[in-house]
Amino acid sequence: MSNTRGGRGFSSNGRGSTIRPLHFRRSSTLSSLMQGMNDSTPSPLMQGMNDSTPSPLMQGMNDSTPSSVNPNVSRTQQNPLIQSNSGVVRHHGNRNRGSSTRGGGKQTNSNDYQQDSSVSNNDNNRRSSVRPNSAASSSATGNTISKTSSQPAIRYDTLTKLLTKQPDEVLAEMLHPNFQFKRFLNDNRMRTKYDWILQMTKLLEQIIKCVGSRERIVMILEQLPKTFYIDGVYDEVRKTDLITDQLRFDFIKSFLNISNAFLSMIPHSADDLTKIFERIELQFTKIPMKSSEYEETKRILDEVLERVNEIDRRKQKNRQSKTKNTTTNATLTTTTNLIEFDDIKPPPDDYRQLQIVPGVIEILSDKKTYLRQNIVNGIYTDPQHYLDIHFRLLREDFVGPLRDGIEQYLSKAEGKNFNIRIYENVRSLGPRLSPRNGIVYDLYLDSKMASRISWANSRRLIYGNLLVLTYDQFQSCAFVTVEDRSRIEKEFIISVKTLENLNMTEQRQSDLDEIDFSYALTMIETMTYFEAYRPVLTALQSINIDESSFPLAPFLLKLTNEKIPPDYITPTTTYDFTPLLVDPNSDVKTSVINP
Repeated sequence: MSNTRGGRGFSSNGRGSTIRPLHFRRSSTLSSLMQGMNDSTPSPLMQGMNDSTPSPLMQGMNDSTPSSVNPNVSRTQQNPLIQSNSGVVRHHGNRNRGSSTRGGGKQTNSNDYQQDSSVSNNDNNRRSSVRPNSAASSSATGNTISKTSSQPAIRYDTLTKLLTKQPDEVLAEMLHPNFQFKRFLNDNRMRTKYDWILQMTKLLEQIIKCVGSRERIVMILEQLPKTFYIDGVYDEVRKTDLITDQLRFDFIKSFLNISNAFLSMIPHSADDLTKIFERIELQFTKIPMKSSEYEETKRILDEVLERVNEIDRRKQKNRQSKTKNTTTNATLTTTTNLIEFDDIKPPPDDYRQLQIVPGVIEILSDKKTYLRQNIVNGIYTDPQHYLDIHFRLLREDFVGPLRDGIEQYLSKAEGKNFNIRIYENVRSLGPRLSPRNGIVYDLYLDSKMASRISWANSRRLIYGNLLVLTYDQFQSCAFVTVEDRSRIEKEFIISVKTLENLNMTEQRQSDLDEIDFSYALTMIETMTYFEAYRPVLTALQSINIDESSFPLAPFLLKLTNEKIPPDYITPTTTYDFTPLLVDPNSDVKTSVINP
């Protein structure tokens, strides 16, 4: 014989002269096969195996390329079950069979390698061509394949492509589930490869520039602690550039900018980052030559370290206040002032008459702000009750940091002021007419201070933010908003616009027309983005307090869970979803079925 059967139930002795049975189950097909093998006249099946021209059956078994085999799928997935006369035979994937022998069969020697390889290929082709008997197993196989392919590999070019997009687009991409941001942070290459760490750092620096997306930025930043990325940054900040033999100041500066945003948004999670700040500070003490890059990076580092110290002091103050037990459920401790909630007394004034931007008297007053707690467990009396509480809380969220920052500035308290940014020696260049914004006022910043700031990557003095100008220590002041900062990087000039009178009440502020270049102004910028608060507060003041017209009154005020249909739905209302489900060009007729 040219080929020796080395499959199930047979054993080869290596010479190809004798084939002897080992073990069989009783089966008519198996008996006829043995009979054909022992007769002097071979059966048609054996004859096909011995002839030089193979029979159609053997020809199909000996083809080098099976027609129904998918080379990308293992044999276990293609044929999980094969039906035979003696029962169901299970195949166990790529289990080692020696030289194509099964179970207790005797293994062939090395001289039969070529024969055994041919038999093994024939055996594989024959098994692959058998159709699985179980539809359930085929379905299970398909599910396994699709589940594996649904998780794409983490790729470096995914990061590089994002750098070409705008910050808002980058933020949206990183929040998308298909981006797998958490997998990127915990990929081992984020701990060992500098180019991966650098690209991720650049992307994170991009997203913190997104204005008005604080909650979405927090969703990204809160995933950073205890990841391979943080471990990688910790290792890389101490390494020097191969070309300049200096620290990678641009990389360190980018990470410090991210850390500044991180500490301002989620200060309670700063512990995992402090080890990096300490290592950077240690490396800076070893630098003999102080370059301009060093000075700029050192300034940002000092700002970050001061913020960390402020967080530590705040934690210590909270611990001390807890031990003294001086706070109650109706008090809220902030960094500089104590806000008390008063749920018993009625409001001292109508919230609809309050100015959104506070006046000088309110900023400098020691009078406590009237606030009522948001009702979590309970109901509101009426729409006015609901709107009054939410308007005052939202307004205080914006006004509070401005008032506290100015109070800290005037008291000359030690420590960094985290509520406001302070610009000294600002000069007014007078009004001018802008084609887009009407009358605006140009302000010239102190060149010594402004030249140290990287305005292209800074969130300072962005469009719409609120500024307070004074030349007499806030005895009088002017409230303005930033309209244009396109000239700030080269000329250190910004354009501002005075606030219009809100609620038809007069703003007590200085007249910028009377302030010329000779006045040295102090300019205060609030850290909270004013333009995000103003339209919401204005809308709350304009909502009708009549309960019959108040939007979603039963759900917001009385917390009802009754399913009330909207007014535009009547008992005779019907909806036709055919255009959504059927091709418009098809000949499908629809009919309305009444319930």
